Amino acid sequence: MLAYVLFSWANAAEVNMHWTGESIGLATVAGSYFLLNTIEPRPGNLIANPGTFDSLVHPQWNPEISNFSDFMGHPLKLYGMNAPVLSTVGIGIFAGITQSPQDGLAHSLIVSESIAITVLITEALKLSIARPRPFTSEQFQHTYPDAYQGPFVQHEIESRDAYKSFPSGHTSSAAATFFSTATLLAHSTDNNLWKGASYGSAAVLTGLAGWARVRYGVHHPTDVIAGALLGGCVGATVAWFHIEK
Repeated sequence: MLAYVLFSWANAAEVNMHWTGESIGLATVAGSYFLLNTIEPRPGNLIANPGTFDSLVHPQWNPEISNFSDFMGHPLKLYGMNAPVLSTVGIGIFAGITQSPQDGLAHSLIVSESIAITVLITEALKLSIARPRPFTSEQFQHTYPDAYQGPFVQHEIESRDAYKSFPSGHTSSAAATFFSTATLLAHSTDNNLWKGASYGSAAVLTGLAGWARVRYGVHHPTDVIAGALLGGCVGATVAWFHIEK
């Protein structure tokens, strides 16, 4: 609804949608992701050893920010009350009001495709790279011994999710959401100021998602940078592909 208020003077972008094929493709990508999610990452270094850039903010532990980080970038958290889901619904409402219900559904499906493709690629990279999260480092263990021995970290280690740090999934899905939405909104107007505002907002929101993951203490800065680049490229490309040229 916010998108409609801000862009009520414009029409939604004209998009092409191959309903049957893309719906099947989306279901296939989503199913592949859930299958990948059952695979344990390959054996790797069991202790994080942050390099020069990553070490600038290491270690830190701020679990109170976990809900904010989930809100910004995890489409399956908080019972659907999160930025990826709300953005997907919002762009659909905007297009549905300014054009037609079918266009609204098309816009929502495009954002959903962007998120699904991104999380599938992200999960595949996590499994193949198997980078330890920051809280596995010796420095973290010495600085936050209670947190390291606590139920969350130990569960992450036992379930091996502690070795799926690169790239950041929350950040990549946030970037896919915001940049696919920004691309659709930017192509709804000829006003260069609002085009810039669309992409600028996407960059800021993606940055907030990445900051939250680093601040929480579950990702290295390079994890979130890679996630932002991955999700941003996929999101913008998928949306651009659907826009009528």
